[in-house]
Amino acid sequence: MHRHSQKGLVIIMKTSNNIEVPVPSNNEATVVIDSQTHNEEITASSLPHDSNEVPTTDSTGDATAQDSDDNKELPSENENLHEEENAREFWNSLAAFPGKNFVHNIVNAIRNRFHIAANAKLGCLFIYDPKEGRFIEKSRDLFPVWLHDAVSGTDCEERLSSSITNEIFSQLLARARQMTIEDFDKDERYLNVLNGVIDLDSGEFMQHDPKFHFRSVITAKYNNTDSASPVNFLSMLKQVFDTEEDQKRFLESLAYLISSTYSAKKAFVYIGRSNTGKSVILRLITEMIGREFVSNIPLERLSDRFAIHTLCGKKINICGEHESSQSIKKASVFKELIGGDWMDAEPKGVDHYSFRARTKCLFACNKMPEFKSTLMEEALYNRFIFVEFKNPIPEGKRIENFDEILSQEKDGILKLLVDEMIKLRQGGYKFTQTASSDALMEAFKGQKDDIGQFVEDCCELSADSNTPVYRLNEKYDTYCEENCLRKVTPYMFIKGLMETFPTLEKRKAREGKGNPRWCVKGLKIKESNNVA
Repeated sequence: MHRHSQKGLVIIMKTSNNIEVPVPSNNEATVVIDSQTHNEEITASSLPHDSNEVPTTDSTGDATAQDSDDNKELPSENENLHEEENAREFWNSLAAFPGKNFVHNIVNAIRNRFHIAANAKLGCLFIYDPKEGRFIEKSRDLFPVWLHDAVSGTDCEERLSSSITNEIFSQLLARARQMTIEDFDKDERYLNVLNGVIDLDSGEFMQHDPKFHFRSVITAKYNNTDSASPVNFLSMLKQVFDTEEDQKRFLESLAYLISSTYSAKKAFVYIGRSNTGKSVILRLITEMIGREFVSNIPLERLSDRFAIHTLCGKKINICGEHESSQSIKKASVFKELIGGDWMDAEPKGVDHYSFRARTKCLFACNKMPEFKSTLMEEALYNRFIFVEFKNPIPEGKRIENFDEILSQEKDGILKLLVDEMIKLRQGGYKFTQTASSDALMEAFKGQKDDIGQFVEDCCELSADSNTPVYRLNEKYDTYCEENCLRKVTPYMFIKGLMETFPTLEKRKAREGKGNPRWCVKGLKIKESNNVA
């Protein structure tokens, strides 16, 4: 018994009262279910569709029809209710099938009613959620929760024992369309948000569609014409950054980090003193991208063969407030990660596998991150984008629950970032250059002589001067703190002074009428300096 709709054949369910009920379907199928005889079984092809076509848009940003059904109006509340009743009747009818027929028909029903894919090697399913426009990963442990929710309130729910649910999962894992992590989020041109899809080349806005094959979604809504200005977010930027160029560089970096674009092949360093807003921004990024797509592997563990597995499927790796004195041991691993190369993962207890690196790196720190100079080369230095969070926010101007305030401004923030991302793509990913970022790069790049620079900025060579060691150490500590430099120990600092300036001498001398103290002869601290 066939029934045609605008999309093809539909499922026809025959109830105990011999009533034919059409069951909405996402794919062509032929089905007749007789709840009295149960002599027919469901047959359906696997979803999602093999087509990789993406819905086009018209000049207004609305999705253009791929077939005659795509232009129909959204169902009304009554239509949705009617569909739910039909679905409930459908699931109830399947519950009457005995034994293996029940499992077999549930599997086929799921494959027909839902867009579903699988990765047998990783042991997980990907089930499309039309509300978020993405495929959500379901492991063997999480699948029962999803299945019980799908058949909630029907007779099927009572038959879903652990063994039956496990068998359903195993059959789906074997029979659904196989997709790798690399098959999702492939097209850098598109950005998935809560209310649709943004074309980052044209700025056009489209409806969600499983053909995009998104796994992730930005947890904000996009409105090209009527987004409220994120006033608190913008106010924070004006306080933290000195110039409009610094603000723009930050917005460009943030736009790139939340996007699905990897072509720039850059790592980002957010550097600055405490209370400059770095942690607030890290939490905002995590919320917008989604916690499941963020990893937090420290710099020194990026070469760990077990840690690399954690990066698979992540959009960003955030190293917060990096204080470790260790360095990455293998520059090759860092190059592979930034360059989007294939990486080998060796998870414990599981066969090793390879995946394409699509994880961006963000370091947030009070001090300059360290790399062994023998591992660094010019090409790798140029992969870094520095953004200096210059000005601490005064205690009296700090806003309580600021994270929640920024969360409420996400839609407006998204609009700003989309505008910046479109410009970045058009300009070939050339980030705005600023004086502060250039200075930080020079300090990082040349393994700059920080002790020599400290003397130049804060001291004067004076043959008759005796400056107590403790005062020099205090001044050096302040200098490093204000300039985001990684300081050496007091012993190494004084030793470095002696080696850099051979005319200096360490000796004991009196300061006023007090007891003799260790001093540095030939150096005095400038009475005032404006170094910050």
